[in-house]
Amino acid sequence: MDVWVPKDKHDLAAVQRLVGVPVERYRAQVPALLDWLGDINWLVAQALYPILQPLVYQISGEIVKCLQGRDHVQKYWLVQVFGIWSMHYPPDNICAEVERCAKRPTRGEEEEEVHLVARETMEYWRGKENQGRVQS
Repeated sequence: MDVWVPKDKHDLAAVQRLVGVPVERYRAQVPALLDWLGDINWLVAQALYPILQPLVYQISGEIVKCLQGRDHVQKYWLVQVFGIWSMHYPPDNICAEVERCAKRPTRGEEEEEVHLVARETMEYWRGKENQGRVQS
């Protein structure tokens, strides 16, 4: 049993165990944690995303893999969480994948409106370029 990954959408205790813990201790579980951001309406997702946002540079590879995957609802929320909702400007590999979603979306991305939130995110980033966004 893994103490870092929530067992269900109400397992806030697992999320609380992540607070203050270096990502290296649960690196192998990051993909499973990102899966919990697949529906931001879940309590566990709402508690988890503020913990993962500041780690965007450390977990960017895992985020990009999700953005390149087939779970388009998860992509929608990941673009929100690590884009518009974040104070942390993401690394280039995430920016490139968001741009790809915005400009060359797959059929599934269009059906789930990932391309629209990606376009909105790119506009948001352009507007913040000269406003001193926090960068990790």
